[in-house]
Amino acid sequence: MNSQRSLYQQMFDTPPTPVLKARPASDLLIPIAAPDDSQQMHVRFFSGFKKPVSDTELHIELEEKNRTIIMLNSLLQKKDQEISMLKADLEDSVSELGTVCDKFNLELDNLARLYEHMHYDNNLDNNRPHNPSAEAQLRRMLEVTMKERNQWQLKAIELERKLKILALENDRGGNSGQYNTKFTVNRQRHSYHGPFEGGQF
Repeated sequence: MNSQRSLYQQMFDTPPTPVLKARPASDLLIPIAAPDDSQQMHVRFFSGFKKPVSDTELHIELEEKNRTIIMLNSLLQKKDQEISMLKADLEDSVSELGTVCDKFNLELDNLARLYEHMHYDNNLDNNRPHNPSAEAQLRRMLEVTMKERNQWQLKAIELERKLKILALENDRGGNSGQYNTKFTVNRQRHSYHGPFEGGQF
């Protein structure tokens, strides 16, 4: 009886040997979790950044802008030269117009005095035969003189108009105003208002 008790005691004192069961191969694989929303936002955020521009691309862009600036400066210089040339032509025309108008006015004054003298003599001496050919010749001379004067005025007006248009295109209308004023004053100064104005004798 003591032997049976010792046998039972040995059985309880000795730990049982663990038995390892074989697991299927699929259980040994580590499952990969699907990306959550935070990870997807993180990927989209960093993928939105553009690749930094290289120094070569920046240099090319600066060169293109520099060429554009040089071209615009060249065009501006050409426009300034055209404006200067038109201003010089206008000044020459205005100066020449003043000289020509002074000469025309002097000739018109002489013709007016001559006509007045002829008309006065005709009134004093009614018996003196009237000479229509001299009056017609005087009228023709007066018409030719006034026509030439008007042609010079039209030339100066045309130059003034071109200068205004070019100045407005370059947004430099401030300088053309003084030429307009100067020309207007000269034109008024050289306009003739005599007894033959309007073709009346």
